[in-house]
Amino acid sequence: MSTRIEIPEANLQNISIFSTEPSDELIEEIKQHVRLTSSPHTWRGHSHTKPDKGAFVVYVEEFDVPAPDSVPRVAPCPCCNPHHPQYKNKGKIAWFPHESVIRLIGPQCFAAINSGGHDAAIIDLRKRQKRRDEVATIALHAPGIDGLIAAIDEALPIAEDLDNFMREINRVIENELRLQFWREVKDGNLTTSETRRVPFQKADGTGGEREEEFRVPFAQIVGHTMIDRSGQISANKLKLIRSGLGVFVARLREAIVPDALGDAEREKIADAFPKGRAAVIELLAEMADRQRFLTSGAIETLRRWGQHQNAPIRFSIERKKSEVILSAPDRSRITLAVHSVPIGDSATKSIPEVPEIRTVFPQS
Repeated sequence: MSTRIEIPEANLQNISIFSTEPSDELIEEIKQHVRLTSSPHTWRGHSHTKPDKGAFVVYVEEFDVPAPDSVPRVAPCPCCNPHHPQYKNKGKIAWFPHESVIRLIGPQCFAAINSGGHDAAIIDLRKRQKRRDEVATIALHAPGIDGLIAAIDEALPIAEDLDNFMREINRVIENELRLQFWREVKDGNLTTSETRRVPFQKADGTGGEREEEFRVPFAQIVGHTMIDRSGQISANKLKLIRSGLGVFVARLREAIVPDALGDAEREKIADAFPKGRAAVIELLAEMADRQRFLTSGAIETLRRWGQHQNAPIRFSIERKKSEVILSAPDRSRITLAVHSVPIGDSATKSIPEVPEIRTVFPQS
């Protein structure tokens, strides 16, 4: 049998000083006490008394009692097991407004006293936790949204020029030059072919040799998403994100603080802010990858590959200032089809970074 837990004398009577719902500061005080002591029953405001049958309760938060994994139960519960370990995880900060007391109890213990009241309190707690999480998310992201929108505005001209270049170079490659580039440059790996003599076994069982063609590595290029069909069209996506963020920021400024928002709009904003930030970061990274096609040695590598006698496709490509020139033999192999793809002025500008998240919500 487990050792009896002695309860401080002061906690063995109702401490009826909590006539209003516990504040965030008081909740944090309780959780800090539990973290430091592993003894919920010794907190200064805890009433270690059994609630009356049918008592009304409000669960304001949950807590875990620190203890080794091998220890299944740590804290006593005034509802059912007042002097021996009853629970460890998901303890409840239970406020009893009709008594003006707070009891720190086990996760399911009050259900034996008031099953319906326990179930209703759990539903209410989940709503409270969701609200707190949403408010915290908005408070975390809101200070950086103006900076995020500024980064989108700075990135949009770059995205538009990169998108236009990607659309046009792929149109020229596939429709004008009729080359299946995307099959040969997938993942940026360029290969050529070579013929080797390899041994094989004939039908009569004797050995022989024959020629077989093998693909061998030639080079690897960066920025291949520009020409292998895997690149995204970024500008329109950035515009949509910016539009949505602008609407939510305007509404948040009207409300002044997240707590003043309605449930539905608070949920939408809490969902939109982190998702919008993550989406912008992903789009900017993808833009930077495509941009490397123009700023690295990728075009020169492609030119050498396209002129190699054993390359799977034959073509020529080179950059001349603000355009890329492509050519390939036509079907008669007598003349060359030559096409130029313009590079927009913003295509190679520095791509902005998304500002770091700050942690202070601006006060009204």
